[in-house]
Order: sequence, then structure tokens, then C-alpha cells
Amino acid sequence: VVRPQYPVDSPVRLRATEAGTDSDPVPPSDRLTFLSYRMLGNRGGGFEPEMDASDLARVEAGLAAWAPDVVLVVDPDYFVLDTFRVPGLNSVRRLPQQPTMIACMTTFCIEAIRKMPEYWWLNYAPAHLLFLQGLATAYGQFDHIFVNGEQSAAYLKPLRVLHGGRWEPLPPARVVRSRGVPADFCTSVPAHECDAVPGVR
Repeated sequence: VVRPQYPVDSPVRLRATEAGTDSDPVPPSDRLTFLSYRMLGNRGGGFEPEMDASDLARVEAGLAAWAPDVVLVVDPDYFVLDTFRVPGLNSVRRLPQQPTMIACMTTFCIEAIRKMPEYWWLNYAPAHLLFLQGLATAYGQFDHIFVNGEQSAAYLKPLRVLHGGRWEPLPPARVVRSRGVPADFCTSVPAHECDAVPGVR
């Protein structure tokens, strides 16, 4: 699992501490390994920090070393916003055995981002078109795209990405909804039962 690491004085971290949810609910084990990337900055009053770009190379190396069969990325548009690429995506795409790439969005933030004061420049046509192309380039690396609403699916539908010298549509985005898996599922269910669940294997 690749996950963000917030500064100690981050309001996100402070709120979690106040709520008593800052402890790691699923600690590392022989079946679960973590890679962390640092978050920094005061965007959105500290509630929308940015990725520390200096961690990208380390995360990419770690993902390549894992040589995963499947890569599931939650909210890939968030990474595109800060880096124009999903960490690790470039490296795993160069592996001899490429993994199946799955994009899964809990929300689609691009239109919300355009309403933030610091992104006023995205409302001008040349910048917005360039950003949409960056978005298409990132999503074009995925084999499957899952979204949580028709509006997100409609937003991605017209995007085209350059593949091998020709413009192609993105993989069709499919609308899915959460099954509401309880937070303690991975720790309370015995491994042999967990392995038998199709959605977990």
C-alpha cells in the first residue's frame, strides 16, 4: 500500500488525533507492506497539502521492487493535479510483466479544484485544455476505470489519449458503488476466510 504521511502540525493529522483515529488500524505484517510519501504545504488551510515531489523516485523504486500483478489507484486525478503523473506508474509500466492497472475514484475533484482561488489560471482555455490532456495521459495508462457516479463517467468519456502515434479514447469508465466493507475486515477475519472472498483475492 502506498499512502500519504502528513506533518505532525498538519490540521488533517491534528483532527485525526482529536478524534482518536490517528493510530494505524492495520499495521504492517508479512502480508501487508507500506510505502509512504510525505505531504507538505498550506494549500486549503493545510487540509489540501501537496505531495513532496522528492519522494516520487523512492516510491517508484519501491513499487517496481514489489513487481505487483495488479495496481489499484484511488483518486488518480489527485496525483495528476500535483505531479502530472501517478507515482510508480512510469516504473511499473516498464516492467517485463506489466500489471493490470485499475483506477478507482471515490470522488472526481477536477471541477472542484477549478473553484479554488489558487487555481484561477485553470479557467483560461489554454491552461484548461493542457490540464485535460495531462488528465487523459494519466488515465490512458489504466486498463480499467471505476467511478462512483454518472457525472464522473461523463467527464472522462470525451477525453482522448495519444497511444503509439494515434489518438484513442480512454477505457470506458464504469460506475460502481461501495459495498460498505467494515474497517476491521482485514484484521478480524481469519486469513483463510479472507482469501476465499473474490473481492479480496
